[in-house]
Amino acid sequence: MISSYVDGDDEETRMMRRAMVRYMCLAQVLVYRDISIPVRKRFPTYTAIVKAGFMTAREMKKLSDIDLEYDKYWVPINWTFTLLHNARRAKKISSDVMTNKLCDELRVFRQSLQVVCNYDWIDLHVPVMTIIQFIFFVGWLKAAEVLLNPMGEDDDDFECNYLIDKNLAVRCIHD
Repeated sequence: MISSYVDGDDEETRMMRRAMVRYMCLAQVLVYRDISIPVRKRFPTYTAIVKAGFMTAREMKKLSDIDLEYDKYWVPINWTFTLLHNARRAKKISSDVMTNKLCDELRVFRQSLQVVCNYDWIDLHVPVMTIIQFIFFVGWLKAAEVLLNPMGEDDDDFECNYLIDKNLAVRCIHD
């Protein structure tokens, strides 16, 4: 979509298009580094990302200089938004509608990466056997409680008052 909407054959426009896509890939690499062990092994440091060509040394310095309490995944996305608006100001994107569409698609891409981050925190495996085991244990516990106190007040317990009344009635019949 970027190649269709950002017009121009000159070197500056071509480099701008490349940088936009590279920044999006960089954001993806930064997210995947934190959720995937193989990606973390492939890119253990920012230097490895620079060597792979996802960012330049100058961009690495910029990214490292940013003092954030949280993760820096979204900084390259912000760089892409800046490039989009610069391209529109330079008339490399012909209309505001196209710029808006590119911004919307970039937002969707960012939200998709956020969903991946969120799902990484939640274990998607459901421990079925453990749940079944828990249900059986709770059932056995309830049965054991009834067995431990058969003279209680539950409906399942012995009716002791009935036994007393019955025995009294039987005794009176005998006399």
